[in-house]
Amino acid sequence: MLLWIKRNGIMTVMLLVCAMLFYTAYITSKQAKEISSTNIELKNALNDEITKKSVSIDNGYTYFFNLSEDMNVRMNQLCIIYEVDINIVYSILMVENPGLDPQAINRNSNGTIDEGLFQLNSRFAWTEFVPKYWSLSRDPNLLDWRDNMTVAVAHIADLYSCFETAKETFSAYNCGRSATIKGNIPDSTEKLYIPAAMAIYTEIKNA
Repeated sequence: MLLWIKRNGIMTVMLLVCAMLFYTAYITSKQAKEISSTNIELKNALNDEITKKSVSIDNGYTYFFNLSEDMNVRMNQLCIIYEVDINIVYSILMVENPGLDPQAINRNSNGTIDEGLFQLNSRFAWTEFVPKYWSLSRDPNLLDWRDNMTVAVAHIADLYSCFETAKETFSAYNCGRSATIKGNIPDSTEKLYIPAAMAIYTEIKNA
């Protein structure tokens, strides 16, 4: 009797192990196919359309070829959380910081400083943006692209919810919400910033 139980116990364990191995292989194969499908789509975009700047994956993920994988993932996640068009966010990023330098610091003629990846203006960053959009217990480091992007995407989403057009969102990001509402838009914004952002936005939207 004990021998029968021992033999059948071993058989049961072996069957369970085989079942687990089969299930693991199935999941791994499924994940591999999903990754392969994504890679093929990206590869085709690169091979067939050399000038293409982005590709939309079936799951809604948008991949920008000049951004790192980490930047792509975080930007997609933030745009989903804040319900804003990622193409608007990307267009602003490429006008503000085409070199994607997270340590970029630019001094303006009015004495303010534009900091980090999205060039957040020092006049508003700590008095308006951080208090309004930052929820973690620690202070953000605006020269850390992750923190900078978190604040910037929340701000862009807020502007878009106010104006509901890409053009006005670009204007408000560059010269301010109040100036855009009142129509007091500087020539530099009207003639340089908005056309540059709209050109990028139109190109990637129509890709």
